[in-house]
Amino acid sequence: MSTLNTNVVAQLLIGDDPQQTPIAERAFLAAIASGGAYLPDGVLAETVLRLTMLPWMSRPSPPSSRS
Repeated sequence: MSTLNTNVVAQLLIGDDPQQTPIAERAFLAAIASGGAYLPDGVLAETVLRLTMLPWMSRPSPPSSRS
């Protein structure tokens, strides 16, 4: 079993770097082939933080409640 880091997980999900995405994909597939991938809690938390910092992932402002 291999441990994946935040950069690999984020690149798998975002896929915005044409050089890094294939590397992340190979790392993920190698981990699966070797018995699985382990994602520590910190990696998951950092990945969520990184995803929420993306402009297209931000939540729209709630509508104002003016009468």
